[in-house]
Amino acid sequence: MRYIFLFQFILVLCFPSKTWSQNKVKWETRYDIKSSEIVVFAKIDKSWHLYSINNSADLGPVPTQFYFPKQKGLKLQGKIQEQKPVVAFDSNFGATLGYHEMAAEFRQKVKLRKIKNIQFTVTYMVCDDSQCLPPTEVNLTLQIKD
Repeated sequence: MRYIFLFQFILVLCFPSKTWSQNKVKWETRYDIKSSEIVVFAKIDKSWHLYSINNSADLGPVPTQFYFPKQKGLKLQGKIQEQKPVVAFDSNFGATLGYHEMAAEFRQKVKLRKIKNIQFTVTYMVCDDSQCLPPTEVNLTLQIKD
């Protein structure tokens, strides 16, 4: 009996729940030379939504957050901007929240000087109508081409 329990435990460790292990957001980056902006595009799986950068963390879900560590040759200009989110009542949290469905675009105006790679982190949370996945942190690198 003890071996059956041990075998089941090993299976759980080796094959975690598919729902929790799936990545519901695909991230892409580019540099818009005309507007001097870092553009971050999020492609969100169908039926899931990504929370706005402007939601208060007190409302429940983790708002999408961008962290640009100090990098020589990179100066941020103002705050990151997002395309207009859907604003609606979210039954998962019992509050009116901003979120994005299917896709979202974020833009950070910058001044660049002799920099080839910009590294930054995005922390975000996604939910569908009945469940939320834990907050996720991804490291992104944007290569600046001449």
